[in-house]
Amino acid sequence: MSPQVAVTATGDGPVYSVAAGRLVIDNRSVSGLAYDIELPPATARADLSIRVGNRLVFARQGATVTAESAAGDNGAYVIPMAAIGVR
Repeated sequence: MSPQVAVTATGDGPVYSVAAGRLVIDNRSVSGLAYDIELPPATARADLSIRVGNRLVFARQGATVTAESAAGDNGAYVIPMAAIGVR
């Protein structure tokens, strides 16, 4: 079984498109939703990225993580979309 990504939205409306190695969430028809995105551990999938539009907001290459915000005490990254210009 391959590593899995889990996405939970706070409401209905976004359209999800899934392909090998790619997940696209189109939420242009809805606003004000928040998303929890659970990623596989780096040992299962070392390299991955999250983009909002064309903007890279999270990237993991091996043990190196680059993100729009720092990890919290629990290791989770919270990336407020309003802070990066997304409504």
